[in-house]
Amino acid sequence: LCSEVSAAVVSIDALHGLGLSKTWQLLLHSNGNKSYISDKRFFLHSGAFDPSQELKKDIDAFAQPSSLNDDHPICRFPARFQWVLKNLHLKPQDFPEPKCTSYNEFKLKVPVDGIELVFASENILSPSSMMGHVFIKLSGKSHTQNLVEHAVTYFTVLDSINVPKVIYKNLFGGMNGLFALQPYRQIRDNYLIKENRNIWEYSLKLTAEQLEFIRAHIWELKNMDSNYFFGDYNCATLTYFLLAMALPEKIQTIPDWLSPLDVVKSVHEHNLVNSTQVITSDHWKIQML
Repeated sequence: LCSEVSAAVVSIDALHGLGLSKTWQLLLHSNGNKSYISDKRFFLHSGAFDPSQELKKDIDAFAQPSSLNDDHPICRFPARFQWVLKNLHLKPQDFPEPKCTSYNEFKLKVPVDGIELVFASENILSPSSMMGHVFIKLSGKSHTQNLVEHAVTYFTVLDSINVPKVIYKNLFGGMNGLFALQPYRQIRDNYLIKENRNIWEYSLKLTAEQLEFIRAHIWELKNMDSNYFFGDYNCATLTYFLLAMALPEKIQTIPDWLSPLDVVKSVHEHNLVNSTQVITSDHWKIQML
């Protein structure tokens, strides 16, 4: 049966329609015309960027022999695989079953029983942080029943104090974007203690399927190169993409420009917040007193 499951059994119109769907576009980090991820390893279709052709290539690649193990497209792109199964009404048994050793180890180390949206206020000493920073936190119990928390962040490093140069570089080609999965406590302490920034944590209403889908896509971003744009593709854009791809029925539109506070407003507007916790820095508390 595995050899029969390929893009050839799906009509051209169906493939084109699925390729233009919002969730598939978000999985490719696309605005419809291009992808913000420049890394060729992120795509299986070798030609010019084409979501429909990428979908066709992915479906064919998922049927490759299971002996590829970690290099198998099912192991490399588990979120895409989940999405294809759901939208083509297929089962995992219809495809090969590679071991995916590295991905399974990742899932053990990064449990996801819940996801929180985290907003860090601006740092008055850093102009690049004047709009704050937003990211998601994954939390869950490990196999030893210990609470494990990870932050999923996206940022760029300003390598110059020459403001016009930084703006020019960002407008024409973007800056080097960095995806990072780090222990949350390390990020939290850096904001609270070193940078004297306050933090808001918003617990989100997500199903087990949605939690797993987001974690699977985070794996797909591992070690991928991308272009960071202050206006088009920044920490807010990436965070919004992660939430929108898991909640397409709630988050219908993707704004052309997003700030960290826009993401916070959006989760409130779509009634996605279970609870809110504010953690203030000692510096802020002293100032208030």
